[in-house]
Amino acid sequence: MPAWETCEIVIETVRGGGFFGGSRLRWVARKITTSGVEVIATSDEFKMGPSDDENAKATHNKLVAHLAYEGWEPAADAGGQVTLMKRRIGEQSAQATTSADLLQQLANLRSAGILTEQEFRAKKAEILKRI
Repeated sequence: MPAWETCEIVIETVRGGGFFGGSRLRWVARKITTSGVEVIATSDEFKMGPSDDENAKATHNKLVAHLAYEGWEPAADAGGQVTLMKRRIGEQSAQATTSADLLQQLANLRSAGILTEQEFRAKKAEILKRI
């Protein structure tokens, strides 16, 4: 039976918004190791306010797509957003995976609503260019 490692995706405040609001946030993917918590990826910062939900979602999806490229796959979600990802221990990079596997992972992310059709096509073109 394969051994799995997991990472959680959480949101953290980079800078508070102060009196006028507009906090700066980012998504963080982290895993628990024997030596503590290891941050494995972070998203770009984004502003969070009443009209910024789409930006937060797009930034989250970009981080999930990056993790999928690194061999991680969704393991749990809440409210349509991936909160936990897993990968087999030893699969450190999708570069060791076949192009067909990468294309399947991208298709799965598109089907799950994590990637838009446009993001899917762009990544697909990148992969096919390397063949």
